[in-house]
Amino acid sequence: MKRKILGIVLAGAVALALSACSSEGETSTPDTTTTSSTTGTTQATEPAEEAVQGTFREAYVGDREQGPEWFYMYDNDGTGWRELVTAESLAEFNPDAGYDGYGDNWRLPYEEGDGKDDGNNADYTSFTEWDGVKADFSGNNGQTKLAVVYEAQADGTLKIGPWQYGAYNVDEEYNFIELDQYSPNVTVQILHNDEELYSAESKTMDGQSSSMTVEVKAGDKIYFVASSGGNAMETLVSFDTIDVTVA
Repeated sequence: MKRKILGIVLAGAVALALSACSSEGETSTPDTTTTSSTTGTTQATEPAEEAVQGTFREAYVGDREQGPEWFYMYDNDGTGWRELVTAESLAEFNPDAGYDGYGDNWRLPYEEGDGKDDGNNADYTSFTEWDGVKADFSGNNGQTKLAVVYEAQADGTLKIGPWQYGAYNVDEEYNFIELDQYSPNVTVQILHNDEELYSAESKTMDGQSSSMTVEVKAGDKIYFVASSGGNAMETLVSFDTIDVTVA
């Protein structure tokens, strides 16, 4: 028994020594992303943390209802955020379009999207699930914004993980490819209600925000926003690494 206790004490001493050495050699990586915050409410940390499949991806698959935590929204004329509708709900307007087979797909209301101007200048922008959640921008001359919105259920602190928002085009076989020089830039934002926490323009497939913590009140909303800078045949932005957890 004495030998066992002595071993534990020695192991503890070694662990403390290693911890001290490690602390003396640590350095911090400066945050180089574009962020803004209100004093005392938001703290940005190093963007080197790897973006992984987030809580939004888990909530999205199979979801056919808005809320109570996650909402799917759009603004296609600058007048404010409104709720997207499920693809299945559009079947009554065009029964032959095959909307019932669209699966995990959120779209603009028919009169503002697919049915706009009787099919001319239609806005097919949507959230879709192609091996991960994508915002799919197509139409309306790049004016439509899409947002995934998280609503806080109680006062507290939220941890927002890094969002890897890579921007893509697709080829004829729907493989993801980089935006070319003629493609409009993609803009992404993270908002706490009306306060901008992060903003960036990108044409890359590996853009990433930093992680951050946010103090919230019940009912506060965190908006993850994307838009395309112009009309595109198909421009995609990845949303499946969005992660919000209660700290």
